[in-house]
Amino acid sequence: MIVVYDKRSYRVLGFINPSDYEIKTKLDKRKKQLGFSKNSALYEIDEKYIPEEALVNPSKYFFFPDAGITSKFVLDLGQLKLKKKQEIKEEMYKAAKMGFCSPTIKAKVNAERHDLDNLKNLYDYCSKNNISSIQIRLYDNSFKEVTLTELEAIIDEVVAFGLQLYQTKWQLEQQIEQATTEEELQNIFWPLADQECEETVEEETGEETSKEENEEGKEETTSTDNT
Repeated sequence: MIVVYDKRSYRVLGFINPSDYEIKTKLDKRKKQLGFSKNSALYEIDEKYIPEEALVNPSKYFFFPDAGITSKFVLDLGQLKLKKKQEIKEEMYKAAKMGFCSPTIKAKVNAERHDLDNLKNLYDYCSKNNISSIQIRLYDNSFKEVTLTELEAIIDEVVAFGLQLYQTKWQLEQQIEQATTEEELQNIFWPLADQECEETVEEETGEETSKEENEEGKEETTSTDNT
């Protein structure tokens, strides 16, 4: 495959399949006929080293003939920024889908938009029908009985978590806009990880330990009294 690129800006102008022509040496003379400017240059390269997207949207790429064989094609920085923003957006949705640990019920809950809508509808239903407690489905598909007060608190937590996700997204988008090199863009990552309820387990373990210690203390006291 022959890549046609601008000699001054290095932007890719298009591709030519050599098999379409009988004599490759005549390609340079036919650039004008093919619609390429006099400032364009030709470079023959194995098609396996050409990004698939470059063949579809060549103008989004730059071509550097002196670079290594696997790094000759580079996306336009503007296109890289758009791609990075889309990655950040997908990571935000993924974080929402993974849910978070609710401080109110010490359990992991779902946090997508439809989850919030479902919780709000459930709260409205309970309020109108004087229902003081109801079961909700947790992240692991188990159920938990919650009071109306707890349900209201969970709704507030989901809203707060969603705002946190969006604020993180906006901050990263600002970093992306301020980036001036591809390397800077590569170093921008979504910071939030899956939020497990680890603290809950520790607290429950601590409570169990305290109970055991209290029971042991009572037994020792009883033994001492009997003695």
